Amino acid sequence: MLFEGKIHAKKKGEKFHSVEVPELGVFTEGKNPKNCYKMVKDALELIVDEKGFTVEVVPISDTKFMVKGSDLKPLVAIFLQEFRAKSGLTLKQVQKRLKLKSVNGYAQYEQGKSLPAMNRLNDFIKAMRPEFDLIIKTRKVG
Repeated sequence: MLFEGKIHAKKKGEKFHSVEVPELGVFTEGKNPKNCYKMVKDALELIVDEKGFTVEVVPISDTKFMVKGSDLKPLVAIFLQEFRAKSGLTLKQVQKRLKLKSVNGYAQYEQGKSLPAMNRLNDFIKAMRPEFDLIIKTRKVG
């Protein structure tokens, strides 16, 4: 699974490009595209903070790139945390919407302890934001 990122052109008078991976809540800056990739890589590795975890940034165009991690669980955990926060929900509210007996049933995914199956990930997205859909898109990289 890859997460899409974007590099925004420098605005007049600015020294840096802004760069983001919105689904992971990462926003940073870089002097040039190569530096932007490094900043995103460093930010995600710092957020995950697990020994051996690495991030690869794959350029797609001058303004788009994809991010993938050596382990998918922490990135999906960040995605779920970010998606829930943007939805304005607590863990308890998500638990109730999913009709789970315990908040731990869902929290294990946000903690990166478990990786949800695709149908379960879709259930989580729908519970938080019913108007959203999980879109699967294939793209040749490299």
